Amino acid sequence: MFQGQKGTLSIERSPRQIPGMAVTPSFFELIGVNPVRGRAFTPEEGEIGAERKVILSDAPWHSLFAASASAIGQDVRINGRPFTVVGIMPPGFNFVDPDVRYWIPLAFTPQQKSQHHNNNWHDIGLLAPGGSIQQVQSQVDALNGANLDRFP
Repeated sequence: MFQGQKGTLSIERSPRQIPGMAVTPSFFELIGVNPVRGRAFTPEEGEIGAERKVILSDAPWHSLFAASASAIGQDVRINGRPFTVVGIMPPGFNFVDPDVRYWIPLAFTPQQKSQHHNNNWHDIGLLAPGGSIQQVQSQVDALNGANLDRFP
């Protein structure tokens, strides 16, 4: 899952409003792209209280940290809250929105976990070898139908 967001990112200087993305911790593994420095998110970082991590794109790594390896482990503020830099994405990486400059882990509250429908998140997945879009659509339709019966 992922959701775009605008955030005010700052580090010891004037804040900048830049696009970001909240993603499930498995996002980078799913799309098959890893940070070139540091690491991707861990499953634990998808829990409330452990989600204050950030992966930066190449551009803010250069502009905020002068492309220093010491950026890993440093804090930046996003919307006034501290986040620890855990990774730097490869130059030119983009997914859906080429303007996204940071990624934070999605951490759902218990209330959000109990919701059965939400139009605010985007889902992605991998097609199994030999699978077809029609098979996936049939599975999604069956799942949606079952959920509508269970949760009218």
